[in-house]
Amino acid sequence: MRSGFAHYNRSANLIDFSQPVLVLDDVHTMTRIVDSMLRKCGFAAIEQVHDAATALQRVRAEQFLFVISDREMPGMTGLEFVREVRADSKIGYLPIIMMSANSNSKLAEEAIAAGANAFLTKPFTLTTLRDVLVQVLRQRS
Repeated sequence: MRSGFAHYNRSANLIDFSQPVLVLDDVHTMTRIVDSMLRKCGFAAIEQVHDAATALQRVRAEQFLFVISDREMPGMTGLEFVREVRADSKIGYLPIIMMSANSNSKLAEEAIAAGANAFLTKPFTLTTLRDVLVQVLRQRS
């Protein structure tokens, strides 16, 4: 069992920590922060992507356990990314956690309505990230 999920006993046994995860944010510092937090949770195969078009190509090419995506990005936004994933029958199941520095509850509601499985307001703690991951990954099992 991975140390980051030790107190989630049952959930930790349901998670394949070797499966790759994708972090999408146009701010490189944020992808590095989330990468570090995920590694503390026990994930090892973390891919960082900085635009939604590239992320869409990656999720169509490889099977990821989940995606953590920023909401506001130049070009294709996080909402557009979620909608594209949900519209694709081959990858529509993929769990997506949306994050934003904007704490407006309407933005969170919009993200969930678009198909995101959860919404995080930046900055968030490691504990908050773990709790959301457990919730989202339990939904898929």
